Amino acid sequence: MRNRQRTRPISISGAMLAALLAVSSGGTTAGAAKPEGPGPSPDLPIMGWSSWTSLRCDPGPTEANIRAQALLLHEKLQAYGYQYVNVDSCWQQGNTVDAFGRPVPDPVRFPNGIGALSDFVHGLGLKFGLYGFPGVPVAAYDQNSAIEGTPFHVQDIVASGRPFATTFRISYKIDFSKPGAQEYLDSFARQLAAWGADFLKYDSVHPGSSSGSFDTRPDVAAMSRALQATGRPIKLMLSWHIDAAHGDFFGHFADAWRADDDIECYNTCPALSAWANPTGYVRDTVLARFFDAAEWTAFNGRLGWTDLDSLVIGNGPASGLSDDERRTTMTLWSIVGSPLYVGNDLSTLDETGLSLLTNDEVIAVDQAGTGGRPVDNRTDEQVWYKLLPDGSYAVALFNLGAAAAPVTARWSDVGFCGIGQGTDLWNSSNPQVWRDRLTVTLAPHASALYRVRPLSVHPCPEPPGPPAEASYEAESVQNILSAGAIVASCAGCSGARKVGNLYGGGAVQFSGVRVDADGDYALTLFYATGDERTGYVSANGGPEALVGFFPRTGDFNTVGHYTVRVRLNSGDNTIRYSTRPGTYSPDLDRITVASTR
Repeated sequence: MRNRQRTRPISISGAMLAALLAVSSGGTTAGAAKPEGPGPSPDLPIMGWSSWTSLRCDPGPTEANIRAQALLLHEKLQAYGYQYVNVDSCWQQGNTVDAFGRPVPDPVRFPNGIGALSDFVHGLGLKFGLYGFPGVPVAAYDQNSAIEGTPFHVQDIVASGRPFATTFRISYKIDFSKPGAQEYLDSFARQLAAWGADFLKYDSVHPGSSSGSFDTRPDVAAMSRALQATGRPIKLMLSWHIDAAHGDFFGHFADAWRADDDIECYNTCPALSAWANPTGYVRDTVLARFFDAAEWTAFNGRLGWTDLDSLVIGNGPASGLSDDERRTTMTLWSIVGSPLYVGNDLSTLDETGLSLLTNDEVIAVDQAGTGGRPVDNRTDEQVWYKLLPDGSYAVALFNLGAAAAPVTARWSDVGFCGIGQGTDLWNSSNPQVWRDRLTVTLAPHASALYRVRPLSVHPCPEPPGPPAEASYEAESVQNILSAGAIVASCAGCSGARKVGNLYGGGAVQFSGVRVDADGDYALTLFYATGDERTGYVSANGGPEALVGFFPRTGDFNTVGHYTVRVRLNSGDNTIRYSTRPGTYSPDLDRITVASTR
């Protein structure tokens, strides 16, 4: 580990541009948008601490424990750039609202009010954040609260039929075509500004499809306008997983967005989190982040920041991660450019956790103002990279597998060809020189992070064209369906059919998958799902690989795709796509197989 030094965090300036974005969804109108085009976002990913992981709702946030964590953040991490203190869910007094239908602080938890706590946090030189959610609280509808500064009431703005706005079922959906709807959120935003909030976590934002159960895009646009109207710079972060198919929309209205579910295991594992959930469900694990972060590379750093959720790496065994996995977590968050906010109890930070969180060069990679992306396509041996402001590259190597393996980063994949000089950012080694590539053998779930400077550069050869690929339909009569799997219609699928009912052991086995030579091949799965699911893939009866799938548009007729690598033999092969008891997989449209050479 590098020696910790008290340094100022790196700061990258950018032009503060604004434009109007016309939005037709849900009756909303345009609000101020963030800049389009290449280049870093004007703001950097936030750094700080958030209450949910360690406090949740039981015992929950209180004035006393938030003050204590803020003091610890000030003493241990503020000098390294960590400055936001976010009070997550359960600061509210149940579903109680004030005269204008806005949530009110729990007077037992916060006897001096939210404003006094915010003043305390600001007095330490830190910033203060709060939690909210779309819609109007059910209690506001029941009492038909007045909307501040208008002749309207809450029942005037709720959508017909009172549909719930979130899966929590604690708020009703707003119809933003109705007078008073925007003004209701304006009132909530003014309350946040009066309390001195610098940050709003807007929770239960859904993937974004109007054909799905919920569509919170109008709420996001309206909340963004409401925050801007206060005149106070309040960052807007969306939670939880949303759909990259709507990345341009969400990126124009928010500073950061969650691309996955909570990282906490809750009742399914014995610690705060896990590398891979022992039940086989990856949505709440570190491993899941390697799947979903890649979907957001087109938007990350250009419009805002992909948030991988809390850093649960500070409390040793209580984190649920080995030391290698803890370092890999920090490496991934930093190469992606994710907000860095600690979820652990800061009073129990161990030495390893503290050193991981305070490595100045790793933090500088996160705060470079650019987003990272993977080279390889979700294999066990992954390489991620980003261009840094000084023309060097940050290059991260990961071994996601269960056995030690060599991982190779090729400079031609990263962005140049020739000789590179690299420095190991975790081990503070002397610079080394490599021609064309760097190979590191990594333990299971381990990682390495380098800053690589091009020295002698020559033109890169023309990259090969896309490999030829063969396609195989899931519903083909040559395939074997088992344990309830069935052929079903699918408007958006190839041939208008797919294989569904893939749960509890259901499977489809492709036969006659033919290749010309032994080797690794890119297997692309074309799938349809309305929610997060997992599946298992194996070739020729070999080990099963766990795959995480995320919804494209919130329905089961829109096809997404996901690529993994498999080892195939010359001639005919079998590929099996399956589930396990208690798990659900997406419906499967087809697969394609292409050479990786």
